Amino acid sequence: MLLGLLALAVGLRMQDPPAIERLRHLTFDTYNKWQPRPAGNDTVIIDIDEASIRQYGQWPWPRTLLADMTDKLHAAGARAIVFDIVFSEQDRTSPRALAETLPTAATFLRQLPDHDDVFAAAIARAGNVVMGFVGANQPTDMKPLAKTRIFNTGKQPEPQRFVQTLPYFTVSLPQLTEAANGNGSFTPLVESDGIVRRLPLLIGTRSATPGTAENILPALSLEAVRVALGKKFYTVTSHGIDNPEGRGIKSVAIGDLKVPTDNSGVAWVYYTGHRPRIYISASDILAGDAKALARLQGKIVFVGTSAIGLLDLRASPFKADLPGVEIHAEMAEQILHGQFLQRPSYLIGAELLATVVLSLAIIFLAPFVSTLALAVLAVGVAGGGFVLSFYGYETRGLLIDAIYPALVTGAIFAISAVLTNLRSENERRTVRQAFSHYVSPVLMQELERDPARLKLGGEVRDITVLFSDIRNFTTVSEGMDPAELIRVMNDFL
Repeated sequence: MLLGLLALAVGLRMQDPPAIERLRHLTFDTYNKWQPRPAGNDTVIIDIDEASIRQYGQWPWPRTLLADMTDKLHAAGARAIVFDIVFSEQDRTSPRALAETLPTAATFLRQLPDHDDVFAAAIARAGNVVMGFVGANQPTDMKPLAKTRIFNTGKQPEPQRFVQTLPYFTVSLPQLTEAANGNGSFTPLVESDGIVRRLPLLIGTRSATPGTAENILPALSLEAVRVALGKKFYTVTSHGIDNPEGRGIKSVAIGDLKVPTDNSGVAWVYYTGHRPRIYISASDILAGDAKALARLQGKIVFVGTSAIGLLDLRASPFKADLPGVEIHAEMAEQILHGQFLQRPSYLIGAELLATVVLSLAIIFLAPFVSTLALAVLAVGVAGGGFVLSFYGYETRGLLIDAIYPALVTGAIFAISAVLTNLRSENERRTVRQAFSHYVSPVLMQELERDPARLKLGGEVRDITVLFSDIRNFTTVSEGMDPAELIRVMNDFL
C-alpha cells in the first residue's frame, strides 16, 4: 500500500497540478519576503498617476505632451527612456484627425504638424527610447518590429523551437517604433493565482509551422538594458534534445551580462519589494521640477502608470496592486547587477529522487523502529529539506522545492504509523483470543485494565483452592480422540 502511494505521489508531481504549483510558489514567495533582492539605484519610474491625470486631463494625452516629456527626460540625462505603454492608435487630438470632423477648418488643420509625427521626432532626437508591444486577446493584423538581432550560440537547434509564441499583438504606430532604438514586449506571465513571478525575456510571433516561432523579440526590460548599454544585439544559448546539458534555452546575454532562463526563455523576477522612492510623478517632469529632473541623470527611466483607471496593476508576492511598470524595472536591475533566481530543470529530478529515497527509508524502517523514532526522523528530514532549500536560495539563488517532498514523506510516515498500530492491535487481539481459551475472562479484563498486574513470579495471596477431579478420567480419555476430549474438558471447565 505504501509503495503504491509513493508511486501515485511521483506521478502526481510529474503532472504538477495547480494545487501543487501554488504550494511551491507560496514557499518561494516566503523566501523572497524573508530575503528580498538588494535594491539598486539604476531605475526611475515616471508615473502617470492620479495627480498627473487631474492636472493634464484624461488618458491618452496628446502626443505633443509626450514629446515634451521625452525631450525633458533626454535633456535631464536619462540613460534610456522606456515606455511601458502601447501607442497603437493615432492621436485623436491631432490636427489631421480633427480635420476629418471639422471640414470648414480642414485646409488649415492639415497644414499643422501631426501630433504623432511630433512625438516620433522627439523619440528620434533622444536616440535612446524603447517602445513596447503586448500580446493581444483578439485577432489583429499588427506585427511587432524588431529593432535588434538575436544570435544563437548553442550547438543546436535555433531558439525559435523553444520560445513561447503568441498569435496576435498590439503594437505602437509604425512611425513611433521606427524612430525608437528599441522595441520590447511587456506581456506578463500571470500564474494561476494571479501573481506575476516570471517574465518571458524572449517572445515569438507564431508561424505557420506548429511549435516554431517566425520571429523572436526581446522583453521590454532586456531592451531597456541593451539600449542603456549601447549594445546592438543579443546572444542566446540553446541546446537540442541530445545535449547532455538538457534541451531548450539556457540563457540570454547582452554583451557580458548573461541572464539564466528556463527552457522557453522565461526568467524569475527577484523582487526587492515595492519602492515608492523610485517613482516621480509625470506632472513634476512636465512642470520642469528641477529636483525631479536631477534624479534622472544616468538612470534607466521607465514611463508607466499607477492610476487605477488605466488597468496596469499587477499582483506580486509583496503587493496585490503593484504597478506593472515596476516589475520591468525590477528585471532591468536584476540584469544589470547579475542578481537572479533560477530553477534549472535538473532540480525537478533531484526533488523526485529525494522524495523517493526518503519515503522508501521510512517505509522499510517502520517495522524495526518505534513510531516516536520514526516521527523524529520524518520531522528531521522535512526540516533539513527546508534548511537546504533556503540555503540554496540565499547563496545561489536556486529555487528548490522542499514542500512537496515534505508533504509526501509526512503522508508516508502518517499512514505507516497508522498501519503499524493497526497491525500491532491486530496481533494483541489475536493473543487475547488465544489466551482467552486458557485464562479466565474476568482475569483477562483485569489485566487489560491494569497491565502492571501481569508480572513474572506472580504475587503472594491468601486464597481458597477447590480441587476437582473427573471420576475414571484416564479410562474415559483413552476412548476419545484429542478434539473430542478438548470439547468435553471445555464443557466441564
